[in-house]
Amino acid sequence: MLGSRIVRRAWLLIALGISVGRPVLAQSVDSASLARTVASDLVARAEAAARAQQWHRAEAIFVRATHADSSLLPAWLGLADVLRHRGHADEALRALTIASQQAVVDGSSQIAWSRAMQSHGALDQAIAFAERREARPDVLIALAEMCAREGSTLRALALARAARAAGGSASERPMIERLVRALELLAGDTDIVSNPPGRPSTFLRVLALSVRSR
Repeated sequence: MLGSRIVRRAWLLIALGISVGRPVLAQSVDSASLARTVASDLVARAEAAARAQQWHRAEAIFVRATHADSSLLPAWLGLADVLRHRGHADEALRALTIASQQAVVDGSSQIAWSRAMQSHGALDQAIAFAERREARPDVLIALAEMCAREGSTLRALALARAARAAGGSASERPMIERLVRALELLAGDTDIVSNPPGRPSTFLRVLALSVRSR
């Protein structure tokens, strides 16, 4: 059975704790950590099945992982990716939406979730989610870059300016300034702003130039 060795080991530790008269809650293994351990093991097994393109098996295991610990974001991301490969785009997006409600989606994990949303054509929802959460500067930067690569220059600029207003770390602030300046250069080009879809690489060229000019 998947995860059976981990479960047996966990229950053994709990039993040992009881045998010496210690409260179960005082032990290092509690129900939450046990659920996380089992779910993580299931995710690893599901990812292996996905790499082997065993999509049905991978989906079943990812589903079990979400049931074991619904707060584990990689389980939802993996499930959405498998559903997309199986041609179930609507179900994949639904899994990502559920993830935003039940899983831990913040910081670097929010960037991963946002990229998954973008791959399903739901970048707008990822941005709205970030706005509701008052996302960290690094998340806003990532979203700005996603928008810029899709040609949404003005929206990218708004996100970059929001990242600047949010502050950021000492290492982030220079990069945020370069990003804002690059996007301001693009926004000043009316041809790029009015015809964004055909010019996604322009953002990268202008950003490179702005970085070299520092």
